[in-house]
Amino acid sequence: MFNEFQKNAFTSVLRTVEEMLHDVRLKLLHPERQGILFEDFKDDIVIKNKDEVLQRIAFVEDIIKQLQQQFDLKPRTIEVKRSIRGTLYYCLQTVEDARAKRMKGYGSVSPGLDLLIDPPINQIKHFIQEILQLIGP
Repeated sequence: MFNEFQKNAFTSVLRTVEEMLHDVRLKLLHPERQGILFEDFKDDIVIKNKDEVLQRIAFVEDIIKQLQQQFDLKPRTIEVKRSIRGTLYYCLQTVEDARAKRMKGYGSVSPGLDLLIDPPINQIKHFIQEILQLIGP
């Protein structure tokens, strides 16, 4: 019924919807997540019918499961190590934007700022690189 490209596109769309609804479920069930410099979610809404919302998510997942079986759609498998390594390499690249020389894009950089922020940035990079080594190839 589908050609290979259509099947891949169809699978990708359903996978994306499923992942998004999974994230919605997590936000409803665990609304607060806090770090040092982030507070992703403040439970700022009251959903009177949270159970009904979760039920509707389950209905959508049931439909996706039926379509998966009907069209023999293959799930995507993500290797945890590969995913973590990708995240950490992205982290290394991102942390470079915190160097003083990169701050010029946001305005004049105060003299000596590099002496204040670049050493801790180098430490962060060092520890991320150590984590990569500990995880292995």
